[in-house]
Amino acid sequence: MQQPVYIHVGFCNTGTTSLQRNFFAARGDIFFVGEPYEERGGIFTAIKSVEDFNFDVRRHTRLCKELIEDKAHGRTIVISDENLCEPPQLYISRYVMPRDIIALRLREFFPTAKVIFTIREQGNYVRSMYFNLKRNSAIFDGVPVPPFSHWLAEHLVHERSYFLQNLNFWEAIRLYEDIFGHENILILPLELLIEEGVERYLQTLCDFMGLSLDSESVRNYAHIHNRRMSARQEMAAELGRDARFARLVSELR
Repeated sequence: MQQPVYIHVGFCNTGTTSLQRNFFAARGDIFFVGEPYEERGGIFTAIKSVEDFNFDVRRHTRLCKELIEDKAHGRTIVISDENLCEPPQLYISRYVMPRDIIALRLREFFPTAKVIFTIREQGNYVRSMYFNLKRNSAIFDGVPVPPFSHWLAEHLVHERSYFLQNLNFWEAIRLYEDIFGHENILILPLELLIEEGVERYLQTLCDFMGLSLDSESVRNYAHIHNRRMSARQEMAAELGRDARFARLVSELR
């Protein structure tokens, strides 16, 4: 591809939604490829979920050119999807290919891409993941999630658990460094945003991407998306699957 390409591959619960909605999707000089994918969805569903014996490289190479490169019209292309590196936070979820297979496929289609990782302190990362999983499971799956201490203990006994497979951030980061090159990787800590503010955080990102930072981008970033559940929301997630609670709420209304 002739245009610069940047792939934001993860991690979940590190400010990704705010970055996607308030910066990548809001900039006129960026062609944003991310949720909702719309016509490009089949490309990344296949990259993430289709096994090699069913994966049509030629077809998806053509789709990348027609639906991404040609439609970008020279703008910087940004692909942002934390599920390129982590499974969806749903108990009932689709199959996800191993991280190295996904990374190699991304290089196949975007060989000159640079890669962005957003990270945060692991304790907060784990707690945020748990509450997102609890909320999503209550809303979409109707599946109970055990208390945090039990959930964490059960996951930590496994050498590599499903939801905490990136608890060691450096494992996936080193994988992408080996594939795309150390100089083509940016690690953007959420703590930089918290401690030094929006402008410093976005300037670090813009410097890596070769973009200018304007005051509008800073203002757009002010609204935070996908906040962690409050105590009241957590209780609602606990009770929402109980038919007796639903009847009680209906009677109260």
